Amino acid sequence: MSAEQQPEIPLQPVERPIICSPCHEPAEHWQYDRQTGAAYHAAGRRPAGYWYETDRVGSQRGRRC
Repeated sequence: MSAEQQPEIPLQPVERPIICSPCHEPAEHWQYDRQTGAAYHAAGRRPAGYWYETDRVGSQRGRRC
């Protein structure tokens, strides 16, 4: 299913988003259920990644980086 066909799932906020110590390697991370949007703890460090948009918007339109 493409991104345009997927229904938008409302992500549920969490009361205490910080669950790891800044002095130690992360032992767990937040995951969101893809069906309900509810958050839950998952063991281990989360995979690295990021979201980005491909369309340029605003004053940066047409400028090259």
